Order: sequence, then structure tokens, then C-alpha cells
Amino acid sequence: MASSSFHSARGSPEAIEDPRVTLRRKPEIDSKLRIIAQALDNNEASATTVRQVWDQLHDSWWKVASDINRRGFHQGRRYHILDFPSFITEAVPHDRLDILLRLVFAADFNTAKLKPEGANRLKNAALALELVDPIFLFLWLGPAICAATNSLKAISSLKKSRSHEPVDAAAITDAIRQQMVGRHMLSASPEDMAPMPSVADVTNAVDQLRKAAPAKAVRPAAQASRAGRKRKADDEEDDESVASVRRQSKRRRVSSEELSELARDAYDEQMADKEPSFLSSFMTSGFVAPDRPGGDNLGSPPPLRNDDETALANDDNLQQLLNLCAMLVSAPLLTAESGLPLSMRLMLENTKNAARSALLLARDENVVEEMEERMKSRESLGVESESDDV
Repeated sequence: MASSSFHSARGSPEAIEDPRVTLRRKPEIDSKLRIIAQALDNNEASATTVRQVWDQLHDSWWKVASDINRRGFHQGRRYHILDFPSFITEAVPHDRLDILLRLVFAADFNTAKLKPEGANRLKNAALALELVDPIFLFLWLGPAICAATNSLKAISSLKKSRSHEPVDAAAITDAIRQQMVGRHMLSASPEDMAPMPSVADVTNAVDQLRKAAPAKAVRPAAQASRAGRKRKADDEEDDESVASVRRQSKRRRVSSEELSELARDAYDEQMADKEPSFLSSFMTSGFVAPDRPGGDNLGSPPPLRNDDETALANDDNLQQLLNLCAMLVSAPLLTAESGLPLSMRLMLENTKNAARSALLLARDENVVEEMEERMKSRESLGVESESDDV
């Protein structure tokens, strides 16, 4: 079998002492490396066959490497004994590795690129890990992470954060590997099955690296020009607006029935004690007409005695809905410490956004002013009717 294109495990006595050389000398590992080399040399094997041999190689490597790791014979070496990507990059020449990965992960690569923003996320993550091509992400992160666009984005953010210094690429891959190995060791996973990074591994690793990363130095205000500060503020505002739009586009939309139920629950809870002070501020600012008879009572309107009953009832319902919107907008946002599930907090935040939009639309379209004008018109007609009766 052809093996010249792969690094030989046989060498000087000093090399044999390296456990990585011991790994490559193992028959179950060496034989699979030779099969892969022959497939690349002769261009005979199918992608499916090479993928099967690759998975077998990974599992065989893990079984031997984890045994060496338990015996502690790897300390002070070039890289961690449980670092499979480093083992492969040392065993397979770089130009051959590119071809091999494209053969092994062809289907996974195409699937990942078809994800929304998948191609850009792969490219940015490869740059963050200082890889020459996104295909190498499948070696370092595995197919599952390469298909998880949010995980790729989190990895990229470690390199271009506004709040902390860029995190070294090796530190990122080491942290992910440590999370993966720790999870695998503590689980009931088979010892002869190699682990792969999970979304939780990446999330935990990114969180740890963000906390440990040094904060970026802030220039003294006296040294920053006014124009520079303004541009920075504008850029941050634009970035936050874009991020907000993206977050909202990914959240589940609240149906009208859910919105009505949430608003009614908030209204009943607030009214159980007394009228909240923030509602008074909305009344004085024009969202609620304070001079309307019964304006302090948000309950059902009194019985009407004229032909405008339907129109007045509609105005009263509209006013009550605007009051509910005011309550929702003024309520503080819930944080993770509230104990509510994330889906519930997102639903409530969407409800606040919908209420804010309703209030802004009512203001821009002069809904409140028109409602007050109709109210005053009805009151003036009522006064004239009473004078006629007298």
C-alpha cells in the first residue's frame, strides 16, 4: 500500500518516546492511515468509503489516546494527546489534508453552506481560528458545529469584540476541546467512541473565554475628538439597531390572541391594588383624555342614551387598549434571574414591542387627538340637548 504521502511513524529512538509517534505506530491506526493514503493516491475509493475509514480512524485514535492520557505520559509535549486535529495535521501533509477533508465532509460542507448566512459564518469562523479554508473547520469543530450558525457566530465574536481583546485561536480550540472531553468523560458514552464538540461545549467555552479576556483599553475623553466620539456612538447605535432587528426576526411572533391575553392579565394585576403612577404620566401626555367623564375609571363605560352608542363604545375600548399598552411599555424587562423560560421572556418582550408600536402609531396618526375631538363634540351636543329640554 502507498504510504509515502503520509508521515512515517518510524524514526530515531528519540521520536519513539513521543506518545504521538506511539499513536501512529499502533496497527489499528497506521493501517487506516495507509488505506486513506492509498485511496487518495489512486483516486479509487468513494466518499462514503473514505468517510467510514475516517470515522474508524477517529475512534481507534481516541481509544489509544485516552489510555495514554489516563497514564499521564503526555505532559510537556507539543500539543495535548487528546487533540485529534493536531494529530491529523501532523500525520497528513497539508495539501493532502485539504483534499481528504473535502472528500470526507463533502455532504456536510454543502449542507452547512446552504444554511441562512451559512457561507459567511463559516468564512468568519475560519478567519477567527486562523484556518486557510472553511473546510478545515470540519476537522477542528465537527459537522454539528459547522451547521450551527449561532455557534460559528459566537466563535467569530471572540476575535472582534468591542469590549475585550481578541482571543487567540489556539485558546479557542483548546477551550472547546476541554469542554468536549470533560463532558464525554463524565457521561455514560462508550470508551471506544470518539467525542465530537457539541453546541453546549462551544457555548460554555465562549462564555469562559469572554470572562477571562482582558478588557480593551479606553482612551481618555480628553484625548478623543468630539467628531470621533460622535462617529463611534453612531456606529454603536447602528450596530445595536441591526442586532435588534436580527434578534426580533428570529423570535417567535406573538399572535393577537396571546397579545390580548397577556395585556388583560397585566391590566388586571395592576388594577388589583390601585392605578399605577406611570399611567397618570400617560394621561397628562395626551394618550388618555383626563377631562372625559369617567376617565379615572378604566372599567366598563356607563350605559349610553343616544344614537352614538356604538361609536362611543369603540372610543372607550380604544382608550382602554392604549392604557394597557402604556402599562406594558412602562414595565421593566425581565432578566434571566426572573426564573422564567427564555421563550416566555421573548414573548413578553415581543408584547412590549407591539405595545410600543401601537402607542407610536396612535401618536403619529393623531388617533388620540381625533378621539378627544369626537368626545368634546359629543359633550357639546349633550349640553345643547340639555338646554333645549330646559
